[in-house]
Amino acid sequence: MYWSEKTRNIILIVLAVCLIGITVAYATLSQNLNISGVAKVGKTSWNIHFTKVLTPKAEGYAEGGKATLNSDSTVLTVSEGILKVPGDTITYVFDVINEGDLDAEVETVLTTIDSCKANDDTTDVTMYCDKIKYDLVYQDTKEAVKKNDQLLKGESKTLNLIITYDKNKELTSLPSTEIVLDNITSTINYTMIQKSSGSTEEPQNKIVCKRATTLHTEECTQKDTTNYCGGAGYTIAGSRGTTTITYGNLGTSGALTSGDAFDCDVNGDGVYDSNTERFYYVSDYYNTSTKSFENDTAVLIYYNNVSLGNSNNKTTYAYDSSGENFHGPRTAIKELPTTSQWSNISLKNTTRSISNESGSNTTTGGTTPSNFSYAGYVTRLLTIEELRIATENNGIPTFQVGEIDNFTYLLENTSFSNENNFAWWLENVRSDNSRQAWSVNGYYRTVYGNTVEDISSTGVRPAIEVSKTNIEY
Repeated sequence: MYWSEKTRNIILIVLAVCLIGITVAYATLSQNLNISGVAKVGKTSWNIHFTKVLTPKAEGYAEGGKATLNSDSTVLTVSEGILKVPGDTITYVFDVINEGDLDAEVETVLTTIDSCKANDDTTDVTMYCDKIKYDLVYQDTKEAVKKNDQLLKGESKTLNLIITYDKNKELTSLPSTEIVLDNITSTINYTMIQKSSGSTEEPQNKIVCKRATTLHTEECTQKDTTNYCGGAGYTIAGSRGTTTITYGNLGTSGALTSGDAFDCDVNGDGVYDSNTERFYYVSDYYNTSTKSFENDTAVLIYYNNVSLGNSNNKTTYAYDSSGENFHGPRTAIKELPTTSQWSNISLKNTTRSISNESGSNTTTGGTTPSNFSYAGYVTRLLTIEELRIATENNGIPTFQVGEIDNFTYLLENTSFSNENNFAWWLENVRSDNSRQAWSVNGYYRTVYGNTVEDISSTGVRPAIEVSKTNIEY
């Protein structure tokens, strides 16, 4: 490499990145039906796009960098980046998200350059153009984006486009003018994952949840004999005859019953941790769009509240900090585990209809969204409909203290037994109030309406959706 005292402080190369368009290609989906009778083609959505574009990071002596999205967020344009000396890098950070109904995978990744030229007619640009390196990688693993990489429905991944002036390549002369690389285009082509139908063998199902072998227990430390665990009879003189609370049940082989305890490998590390990955079966999955239950999928509730996806029973959050309930849980969902934190699970649908306790989409303040997005998250809030099935009480909320006394698994790590926060949010809002949403309350042992902007008492508790074929029960 040519390095001398004379040239050390000279700009060796100036790279003006005029345009980089990263496009997410859409697969063509078509269906011809020629059937004598009646056939239906189910509604599907193909929606892969860029999101969360951050300010580019220039390192070394590099300068500038700008990133903008087009109107449908499928083309990312970066510009105004200048690389000055070997080793300089500019990193563009953005997410690719699958908000459609279909799982996708990378078909091709292609980078092309229209031209590499100097601002005059005499400079030989070959040596300089060969020294620019382009890497499109995943931020967490630093692995290159490649064919067959999957982007499942509801999943998002953070990508880095790294442009580097390669310091490992020899430079024997200096350019006398700017070298411009024009129209650098990197294309990621996503296609739908084809489900195999030709195999006669049943696919091996991934086990996400296994029955618990021991149950969580806790001493009732609340002395109040009207409310909390004391009000539920967990005193020596009470109806339970003991101060020991046992959460959930071990269940019966071959059956799923409300409160059955499971240990679920949500983070995909192969460990079913009874201390940190305890969940309780609530009910079958409730589809908020069709207003019906689907018996192929189980819904389970976590035993803890969370903060930024991590267990936290001390910090409480608003449902929606705006103070209006008809927007859905816009604030609360920000605390749920993301696709990278609990990578071994996913939501059946990341778009949900937010309803009131009656199943309609109205409150006194406005109409709730029919397309509320949980994109980027692998869990959601539990619904009143699922809670009613679990408790065999279609009247919930009854406004009666103790209406869930026989389902104490819903109250683990709340104020029910100790000094944790009082409650956790449900997905449903209150119809006769524009500022309240429903919650599970450990003080009254009931479903309780709470003010959506209140940050003093209610936490966020994730519900997961798991295909029953992925549950060992």
